[in-house]
Amino acid sequence: MEPTDRNASCPICGGNRVDTVHRQDFILPGDVQTHYVVVTCYDCGFAFARDLPGAEEYESYYRTNLRYTYEGSRGAAEALFAIHQGSFELVDRHLSHAKESRILDIGCSTGELLALFQRAGYTHLTGVDPTLECSEIAKRLHGVEVTTAVLSEISAEQPYDVVLLANVLEHIPNLRQAMQRVSSVLRSGGLLFVQVPDGAHFGADFKEPFLEFSIEHVNFFTETSLANLLDELSAVEVRHDVVAHKGVSYPVITSLWRKSGGGTQRTVSDTGAIRAYVARSNARLDELRRTIDALVAGGEPVVIWGVGSLTARFLATTNLAKANIAGFVDSNSGHHGKRLLEREIAPPSSLAGRDVTVFVSSFVYGAEIRRTLESEMRYRGRIVTI
Repeated sequence: MEPTDRNASCPICGGNRVDTVHRQDFILPGDVQTHYVVVTCYDCGFAFARDLPGAEEYESYYRTNLRYTYEGSRGAAEALFAIHQGSFELVDRHLSHAKESRILDIGCSTGELLALFQRAGYTHLTGVDPTLECSEIAKRLHGVEVTTAVLSEISAEQPYDVVLLANVLEHIPNLRQAMQRVSSVLRSGGLLFVQVPDGAHFGADFKEPFLEFSIEHVNFFTETSLANLLDELSAVEVRHDVVAHKGVSYPVITSLWRKSGGGTQRTVSDTGAIRAYVARSNARLDELRRTIDALVAGGEPVVIWGVGSLTARFLATTNLAKANIAGFVDSNSGHHGKRLLEREIAPPSSLAGRDVTVFVSSFVYGAEIRRTLESEMRYRGRIVTI
């Protein structure tokens, strides 16, 4: 993904004066070297990424990325049900259990949030996701119908009563255009549910440096900046939650808004929390560099398990690329056959019968991967976790 300056101005207020907070570099499968620069807007305080690939490249990435099918993750559906339960209850309460409500879930992934509405008796449910495999999984596991499309392709003959954007807006470069599209399919008086990572509390359960600066996340909201974006809607309820997955806790803003023409007055968001998160991440990354440097110095052949955002950051910002890398493995079949640092990415089963060192490049799934290696694969080689 070749960087372009698509986000030269603030995607919320349109301001052109920004302050650079951090540059995040990545080396992706296919040996693609890319980056973005995290900046804050002088005028409204919104933190966002610029020097981004074009919108077409992002759409192509999400159409072909199998990350959100949660391949290889045990109990993913039940974990996602638990994550979405509070969101469902919030919307359901404000709908007064109106089962005839027409509900659209944009970026619905494998359909767990919609399935909660289905279980509660709602019948007019529509899901949209750019990844074909997500629609197939949603149908097979939950009986939920999901259309394969990106946000720019969404239209509606009859407006929806509710639109759900659960952990979607942090992915979208063109926020104002996206919200115009969302508004066009939401009826007057309808409800908009939004959940996004909470930038004011990044690192509350701190383990992985720059976890929130993933390949896909390009907007870093606070409650104030979210209200600034949704300034033509009226807040119904806004709260700060924590969701947990695989032993890692993520702070989120969970909110419900009404399309009523009331709107909110734009205010300036505080940027201090984002800057503190960057400083803390840099300190933690320095600690991890010592583990990686020891691996490099040892010279032993190493297979790296995981080719996601963490590995992409490590390869670009530490000495990991200088290790004696014998290959890469990943549970995501969408990566299999691709190459990284000119080594082929293989499935975990390729480790059978080998005894090379495995470097587990994951905080979220690290314990699960170690259990898989030791208990199921009876792996005899050295395992390095972080």
